Amino acid sequence: MNHANCTIHAIPDLYGIGFRVGTYCQWLATLLAGAALPDEAGTMHANTICFQCAVLAALVLLTRKGVVQQPEVLVVILLAFGGFLAAQMFEYGLSGRPAKGTSAVRSFVVLQVFGGLIGYSLWFWWRGVGSLLPPAPASCVYYTFAFCRCPVASLRVFGIVMSIVGGALFVVAEALALTLPLLRSLRGGRKVALQHIITPSSPWPGHLWMPRSRIWLQMVLSVVSMCYLVVMVEMTLFWNPIVGANRMDSVGELLPLVIGATGLLRVLYILLREGLLVPITSHC
Repeated sequence: MNHANCTIHAIPDLYGIGFRVGTYCQWLATLLAGAALPDEAGTMHANTICFQCAVLAALVLLTRKGVVQQPEVLVVILLAFGGFLAAQMFEYGLSGRPAKGTSAVRSFVVLQVFGGLIGYSLWFWWRGVGSLLPPAPASCVYYTFAFCRCPVASLRVFGIVMSIVGGALFVVAEALALTLPLLRSLRGGRKVALQHIITPSSPWPGHLWMPRSRIWLQMVLSVVSMCYLVVMVEMTLFWNPIVGANRMDSVGELLPLVIGATGLLRVLYILLREGLLVPITSHC
């Protein structure tokens, strides 16, 4: 591959080093809050989802302008999916208690974000990766990490299949989200339907508490998924001639970096404070 002809000038405000570090900090803070701080988790989840909405909107806008290439789109999709995963995995913490602010309304909003992400992903793998993104020289082959070094275009069929599966899950979840309140209103009236909308949904039949085995399974899956996404993002940037992705050249990178880092520090501080308060209270 002729790197001179295939060079991509990075968009630092979308996936620069400051943006990525801030995003990773936000993922970690959201996971920690969801796992151990139910009273803080709702706010962290909402912030993360709002941030992913902004990222997805920016990606759609830049795609429409025709200024992003295959590896750039893939990196941003992975970053957006990681944020969604971090916000959605831990609606119920290690204690099994639902996070503050968890409700059917919140789940419905998150579902719409997931639908938008799946829709764009399907478009990217179905048409964008082949023809609709800005054309690159024929000799250019862009790579990513999928348990090995492989061309982005070679994952097209896999990406389409996974996007269709995700789309099917979205349709089923959307149908349930729209019909359950209606069914409850028919059975118990408007008051019952409203209570269903504004109160946490049951993660397990019969109660609002999640079994500990399922909680630990979610934790393991979350950590493994986050680690894999980080590796995939960083290797995609490393293996392709993307100039400027690892330099702090843009003021716009500071915003996600500061927000993500301070959010993580705040969560760590609260965890440390609560950990210290337990022995002090017991001693008194």
